[in-house]
Amino acid sequence: MALQLFPQPPPLGEFSTPLRELVGAGALIQRELITHSTLETCARERGIPGFDRDMLEAWDRDGVFSPLVFCRGGWTSWRTVAPYPLDGIVFREEEDFRPWSDYEFEQHGHPRVNALYSEWQLLYLAHAREGETLEVPVETFKAVGEAIATFAANHQPFVEQHLTLRGGLDRQWLGTVKALLRLQARYWPFVHGESVLLWDDQNEHVDALDLEYDRTDTDALRTELGLNDETLEASYHWLARSAQWIDPLPGLYDVRRFQLRRERERERGQSRRALDFYDAAEIFRRAYRELTGTLLPDADQLQAAEASPRPFGRDRDQLGEALRGHELYPHSLHIVVEGETEMCLIKQLFEAFAGRAWDGAGLLMTNLGGDKLEGSRTMLEGFSAYADAVALLLDNENDAARVTRRLSQDGVLRREHVQLWERSLEEDNFTPQELLDMVAAIGAKDGTVLDLNEAALLDAQKSRNQGRPQPKGLGSILQELARSPDHGSVVFSKPQLAEQMAELIEKDIAAPGRHDEVGARRPIVRWVLDYPVSSYRRART
Repeated sequence: MALQLFPQPPPLGEFSTPLRELVGAGALIQRELITHSTLETCARERGIPGFDRDMLEAWDRDGVFSPLVFCRGGWTSWRTVAPYPLDGIVFREEEDFRPWSDYEFEQHGHPRVNALYSEWQLLYLAHAREGETLEVPVETFKAVGEAIATFAANHQPFVEQHLTLRGGLDRQWLGTVKALLRLQARYWPFVHGESVLLWDDQNEHVDALDLEYDRTDTDALRTELGLNDETLEASYHWLARSAQWIDPLPGLYDVRRFQLRRERERERGQSRRALDFYDAAEIFRRAYRELTGTLLPDADQLQAAEASPRPFGRDRDQLGEALRGHELYPHSLHIVVEGETEMCLIKQLFEAFAGRAWDGAGLLMTNLGGDKLEGSRTMLEGFSAYADAVALLLDNENDAARVTRRLSQDGVLRREHVQLWERSLEEDNFTPQELLDMVAAIGAKDGTVLDLNEAALLDAQKSRNQGRPQPKGLGSILQELARSPDHGSVVFSKPQLAEQMAELIEKDIAAPGRHDEVGARRPIVRWVLDYPVSSYRRART
């Protein structure tokens, strides 16, 4: 026989304030009671098997799960600053069990019972429902005569213990539920993200949360609760650990806490049940902080003695830290370059070295194109706000050294993340003859022949740059010369040239252990390994 083993009840036990007093003081304004039909809907959302009115009445009779109140009439939310109405409300804790028919009233010509519950009672509804049945092995039913009687006799003590524990379930939870009802008036808006507006005597809106804090200061709250610090802390720990136990993804709590509230509430099954426990735990955690000045560890930090308690609220830095901790942070590095050649070459070399596609690697790249670096400060500040690092790969022109130095001094960039080519990407990484060979290979694919040698290329570079404050790069001069009919009419784009560069580098490093040697001759190799490849690998270790 499989018996429902009821878990240890919450440690709070008794809560002396009568429910009548809590309701009259407006404890329900932020989170109203719900009908038994709404309770059934909430149960289905949490994966709890269905039940009907007869089962609820039996639970009430047996002390398993009782309504907080019966209302002889309709129940609506209270939205004024006037005292909460108590007429027509029967508080279950003040009454012995009575058949629910005693609470019937007529509505639209039909008898109706309005049994009302708190959503906090969903914390133990699953235990009530699961305890409704006992599992008996099929083999037992196949037995005959004396064997069945022996089985029943042997298990009778367990059945009696089960019924005893189950019969005390509602009483064991009532203190915790009442404490949550009192504290929800003060903390539920922070947990849920919304507060209730009431109408005052002047027909103006007043925030119910403001009224709560105006009416009850911290010292008055401490006196009203009558709970010592140890009980508050124990209640928080119990609820937080229960939440983590129920949660299908407890290890992702630090990330999932950033989900929109309405999205969390749309989850179903165990995830939705876990949210109830997380909510209740946060209520007690906030109360403990206000009453003692001490912040307890968050639910996922209870097993990490060295962890610094996570502050209330949610900010971007916390989300980034959580995502990095789970290797989910999508923006580890943002690279800024100034040309198509760099864009294409870096992506191809990254894919060759890292063995994966660029897309989805957590790396972003921006091409400044013709924009001046000095005018891009705001953009760079934006990059540095969300990316772990910003790396610049630029030609040393247009006063780039001075501008990057100032940006690093201002904290926008780290100086070591700036790579300025002495001449250009092409000239600092490839010989003139290698560049000519690449263009010749591009032309051969289209049936054109490059008619240009190294001496002519260098002479053209010297003559065209004479007297220019900003020399033109060898790659751009080669592109102009190659397309001329005098040199074969070889037309190529910068991405085509970058593809040839990548192929040459990949051939260079094909042999094991050649990265350092090739990196010494071609700085772009070392840069790609140190930045995009290293950043990608760091994020996953």
